[in-house]
Amino acid sequence: MIVLRALGTAEIETEVATLTPSQEIVFAAALYLVLERGRRVSRARVASMLWPRIAEKKRAHRLRQTILQMKKLGVIINADRDSVQLARHDARTDMEEVLVADPATVLEHHSLEFLPGYNPRLSEALADWVDSKRGEAHATATGILVHALEQARLQADWPKVERIAAKCLSLDAYNETAILAQAEAAAMRGGKRRAVSILDRYIADVGVSPADLHLPATLLRRRVVERIPDSRPALLNADPPFVGREVEMEALTKRFAQARNGKGSAALLVGEPGIGKSRLCAELARFAELQGAQVQRATCRRPDVDRPLSLFVDIVPQLREMPGALGCDPETFSWLKRLTEFEQPSGDASREGDADMLFQHVRAALFDLLDSVAEERCLVVLIEDVQWLDDASAKILSRMVEWGGARRLFFLMNSRPTTNAFLDYAEKAKLETMLLGPLKPAAATAFLQSVALRPGDAPQPEFVNWCLAVAEGNPFFLQELAHQWIETGQRHSAPPSIAKVLQERLSRLSGEALQVLQACAVLGEHSTIDRIEKVLEYHPHQLLSAVEELSKGAMLRTHVDRNETADGLLQPRHDFLSSAAVSRLAPVSLAFIHWRSADVLE
Repeated sequence: MIVLRALGTAEIETEVATLTPSQEIVFAAALYLVLERGRRVSRARVASMLWPRIAEKKRAHRLRQTILQMKKLGVIINADRDSVQLARHDARTDMEEVLVADPATVLEHHSLEFLPGYNPRLSEALADWVDSKRGEAHATATGILVHALEQARLQADWPKVERIAAKCLSLDAYNETAILAQAEAAAMRGGKRRAVSILDRYIADVGVSPADLHLPATLLRRRVVERIPDSRPALLNADPPFVGREVEMEALTKRFAQARNGKGSAALLVGEPGIGKSRLCAELARFAELQGAQVQRATCRRPDVDRPLSLFVDIVPQLREMPGALGCDPETFSWLKRLTEFEQPSGDASREGDADMLFQHVRAALFDLLDSVAEERCLVVLIEDVQWLDDASAKILSRMVEWGGARRLFFLMNSRPTTNAFLDYAEKAKLETMLLGPLKPAAATAFLQSVALRPGDAPQPEFVNWCLAVAEGNPFFLQELAHQWIETGQRHSAPPSIAKVLQERLSRLSGEALQVLQACAVLGEHSTIDRIEKVLEYHPHQLLSAVEELSKGAMLRTHVDRNETADGLLQPRHDFLSSAAVSRLAPVSLAFIHWRSADVLE
């Protein structure tokens, strides 16, 4: 059996020898017959490709000698006066074996480059033939890689996306899909500058080609610049990599793709606190923004349960500023103004007195606003902690989920596993619910090591196993255990519970830092640097020192999914931290902070 090894190398193995490009004539002749096996090839064509500049009789003589030499080297050829042929079953190629295998095998192959470095100089016809075969092989391999690339993008497996894109670009340096995916992966992993550099280089290389070649790269570049923060937190790797949610992410990205095509969709993520619901939503939102969608975020709080239409009071001001909102009916803004403004001018007494009619008008205005915004561009509505949603908002939202089925709308919500008004309505609407379970051991280990790893000091296996046992696959718990080790160096004498971990971490804070964290917890979503300063009446240097200490301890939310630094938002990283910090306050102290917060908010 003759075997051509053409991927990543260039050699032909027979039962008695190995042919390489250094055997110029024999290798070229054998390569041609192997790749054209099963076909009868004209002697004259083969001879003209190998010896184009000599007389025909001499070509024929040299070809006979070459055929004899190949037979001695194990390449058995069927030859007659006019043609030569290598039987199909007498040879095989690694290219054919690899490229018909499953995608995983293709990705694992060390190189997919066809006959690297082989550029025959015997004749222009032979060089053109090799180039055509190389083009066919690379096109087939690139097709497989692009399919795998799209699959990895759907799963938000960005390290894998980068690996596949690099392999694809080694075959086709200007493959647009691979270049855009490479830039997208860099942006999603926090490398904004690298993503912009990749796109700038591609746009410059494309040069003066038609504008439609520039458009996708230019659009992605603009989205990266506008919607991806300049850098991710470096201290303690406070924002670890997104791992272990490939199946869920693939399901969500497919639903988002349906929404972009006008088939609205919705999904509800249900899981325990700290299990990663918010991170999964944030990753989907960032992915959607890079695809050109508009994203409206909202977070429900405990007090919202008793605040009618709390969800829409919070999101309507942002929705009114989105492209497409001006397409609403003129009456829509009048009714929405009644929803969002505290003081209203006097009007028709009968209209004001009829609460039910007012509700119906406001409800219709909300639907009209969403319809206009989604008509302009796909809209993703991301709502966190819907267990705190008030009954009126829950009723309207559940109706919107059904109504949005024929629009470019995607509702993504998350909730803790508890009964509430929205879950009751959602069940009636047959909303698909995705239960978010703990991370699998391999993903949890990778997550933990990415958080805990310090230069020259990797966590020991015993510590990793202990963390996995205590955290039970909860990403937030894993992160807190890793921070406990980083801050104390204790690996085997760590606290027995996460509550104790949080309390021990809080006990190491200075008095000023702890009070800032407690004030942030009380103010909740209204917590800003300016309000914290007024509540506590700290001097600027005291506040700066406290915020710096909390940031180093990764106790503050970093808002990696949107640029909110201009608003001065200052919030605890998680509800667990908020509850733990507030629990350390005496009742009188807690009442004092509530009183000061209310005074500042007025």
